[in-house]
Parts: sequence; structure tokens; C-alpha cells
Amino acid sequence: MANEGALPALTPFITYEDTDAAVKWLARAFGFEPGLVMRDEAGRVNHADLSLGDAVIALGMPYAPMRSQSPRALGGASTAHLYIYVDDVEIIAEPKDESHGDRTYRAADLEGHTWRFAQRLSAP
Repeated sequence: MANEGALPALTPFITYEDTDAAVKWLARAFGFEPGLVMRDEAGRVNHADLSLGDAVIALGMPYAPMRSQSPRALGGASTAHLYIYVDDVEIIAEPKDESHGDRTYRAADLEGHTWRFAQRLSAP
């Protein structure tokens, strides 16, 4: 990023009920690196920026003014899907070659958000 601490023009913000657990899980499972982490008066993570290469996501607790909720609070309904390019998708599951030229696999995180990882095999 051009400015230290500046976020990209588009930064997905994902809601988790247990943001502390989400930060740890995303780092362990997918290799995200925590950047800015802010805590509330009780010491819980209420906002965190995580990076994976040059990509950044933000996450936080449910926030009533934004009407944000975790899939866990919605009975598992997916509220967003994330599509991420990595160098090697053969990390967790057997990948699938897609007709649009990517090799992909899907994973669900600890609260039910859907993640889709991809490796570009050919130009679209």
C-alpha cells in the first residue's frame, strides 16, 4: 500500500460474533496477518485489519447501525463470498479446475462465512 496503514480503495468488512477467535482462525487457516487491531473497553477485538499479500480485509463485531450480522446469527445463511488468489490452492482440499481458467476450492470459516481460493491457470 502506498501509505502505511492506509486501506485499499475496496476493503471487504466481515462481521464475526467472536472477533478474537476469527483473527486467530483466519491467521492459522489461511495465512492472514493481523495489522491494526482495536479493542473495546472489555478487551474484545471490535475491529481488525488482516492482510494476505497485497489484499486486506477488515472484520468486526455486529454493529446495529450497519445492520451487520454473522452467518452464525442468521442460522448459517451466507452473507458474502470472498474470492482470493493465492500461489498454491492445494492447501486444504482437492482443487477443481473451472471453465473460466482458475483452479479453486471453497472453505467455510468458524462462523460460516464462505471463502473461495483460486489460482489463475490461464487468462480469461
